[in-house]
Formats: sequence, C-alpha cells, structure tokens
Amino acid sequence: MMQFENSAGALIYKMENNTIKMLFLIRFNDKLDIAKGHIEQGENSVIAAKREIKEETNLDVEFVPSFSASTRYRFIERYDGPSKKVSKQVNIYLAKTDGKDVKASEEHKGFCWLNEKDALARIKYRELSSILKRAFAYIPRYEAMLALNKEYAELPSKNAQWQLSSRLVPGAGALDAKVMLIGQAPGRNEDKLLAPFVGRSGVILNKMLAAAHLDRRNTYITSVVQFFPPENRLPTDEEQALCLPLLERQIALVKPKYIILLGKFATESLFGKGSDTTPGRMIEKNGIRYYVAVHPARALRLKAAYNGMMSQFKRFGKEVSTRAKSQGANSQRQNFSPRHRPLSSAYQRQEKQVHSAQP
Repeated sequence: MMQFENSAGALIYKMENNTIKMLFLIRFNDKLDIAKGHIEQGENSVIAAKREIKEETNLDVEFVPSFSASTRYRFIERYDGPSKKVSKQVNIYLAKTDGKDVKASEEHKGFCWLNEKDALARIKYRELSSILKRAFAYIPRYEAMLALNKEYAELPSKNAQWQLSSRLVPGAGALDAKVMLIGQAPGRNEDKLLAPFVGRSGVILNKMLAAAHLDRRNTYITSVVQFFPPENRLPTDEEQALCLPLLERQIALVKPKYIILLGKFATESLFGKGSDTTPGRMIEKNGIRYYVAVHPARALRLKAAYNGMMSQFKRFGKEVSTRAKSQGANSQRQNFSPRHRPLSSAYQRQEKQVHSAQP
C-alpha cells in the first residue's frame, strides 16, 4: 500500500561580492541537501517550509515572490519493521538572507555556500539541478527588478510637476513568465493595496486567465504607468513618456514570449498613437507576440465587450497551448508552472538515507 507524504523547503541564497551563493547542508555521509522536511498536520506548505528552515539552519526567512517548484517521486522506506512504499511531493521556494546566523541542525555535520558552477558540479541529481539552474537564472532578474522598482518609486520626488499618486504600484508575478499582461495605470484599489488588478477589473481578468487555462501566479502583470492618476483620469503624454522606458526595461527583464495589451492606451503606448487597436489583433516584434485585448474595465461596463474579451482569451490560450506542444515545451512547464519529473533513483536513495542518518 502506498503512503503519501508532503514536504516543503527552500533554496536559500546570499549575495557576496555580486556573486550568488546558495546554502547547502552537509549530511554525515558528506552529501549535500537543502533545508526541507515534512508538512505537519495543520500546516500549509509555506508555514512548513519556514519552520523546517528555522529548525535546520536557524534562519528566519521570507520567500522571493512568485518562485516555486514542485516534484513528486517514489521510494521504498526501510526501518526496523516492514518496508513501505512512499510517494512524496516536495514544494521548493526561494529565500534570500544576509548569510549571518546560519547554524546547521544536529542532523547535519555543517553547511557550505556554493556559487552556481560549484553547486551544479556537486549536485548530481537532475531534478534538483534543474531547479537550481532555474533559481540561479531567476535571482538576477529578481535583484534587477528590485533595483528598477526603487528607481521607479523615486520618480515623484524628481519631478516638480508630478500630479500622479506618489505610491508606486509594482508589477506582480513570475519574473520568468511566458505571458505578460500590460494595463493602463493602477486604479484606486490598486493604489491602496499596491498590487495590479486587485479591484473589480482584477476579478474580470482572473476569469479571462482561467478561460485561457493560465494561472495568474505564473504570469507577470504590470501597467504602462504604475502610479494612480487622480480621479482615474488618463495619464498625460508627459507622464506616459516618463514611465514608458521603465516598462520597456521590465519587458527586457522578464523576457516573455507573449504580451497581452489590455486596452487602447497600452497598445498605443508601445506601438504609437494611431496604431490599430482592434481587439484580437496580433503583432510580432523582436521575438515577442503581442495580443491586443479589451481592457477589463470596459468588460465590466458592457456585456458585448465582456463576451468579446472572453472569446479573445480562449483563442489566445488555445494558440499558446498549440505552440507549446509543437515546440515540446509542455513536457516540463505545462501551463507555465514549474513541474519536474520523478526524481532519479540516486536521489531516492539519498532521501532514504536522510531518514536514518544520525549524528
């Protein structure tokens, strides 16, 4: 009979002289591991991962937004009694620390910090190597986006005639997303919660993404102008000009394959005034496929616009799925969610050892 278990943990990194160093725990057999462990009754994955990290490394961490990976594998667990078959799912997050106060638990002989080259050389298990490669590629984007948002947030203090809100509403979502969505500007709810599309328009957008079989968490959502315009007015040409270069840098960081332009303002901002803003239109530029769509706010007001937007997103979802299958991309990142194949037998043996390893 199969026993099902769930575990959670994280890859933990620090920046050292502009180099990414990843934390690994050293087992008593000298093999490397990451901080992870069982999800206890009453815990969710995030709470369990933070508890395990505290117990195994002495660190209190916050996770990098929108990065997660998961895998399921099977192994045979042998103790003094009868052996049992176990199917385990492991959820892995990403966290940053300053590198201080690390203390390995008694279940490990110590810890080490490794750069990407050394980490991949010492980790031989393809599934963990795959997650590590993604993390090492994700971290520079995350660090760069933090710096970009800091620069963006300083715009109000550097422009004497500033008339927008002084609160930046940063983009949200996965920084390695295949799909990016760009709106006009934050509304009142977005300005209050400092997150894009969280009001009534956000409810509509979530329905559209579901119709396209897209998980919002695995997209990246932002706006041309990321400050709330008073009375929800249209941003001026000058405001658009100030913000557009920062949007273009966000696109360069995320590197999406598809961009959905939500409404006329977003479309004309990127392709010029007078551009064809017909919903459903596709434009290919610099290796990115842009899709013009109805803005969710318009879909709120008009049933015809809502139905049209729903049809557009369904077509978009089918096209993305078809292109992904033709390119073989769906085998590893179906629906743009990082999933991994069953772990290798070598990693399964390592998992068995962790249950029986003693100081």
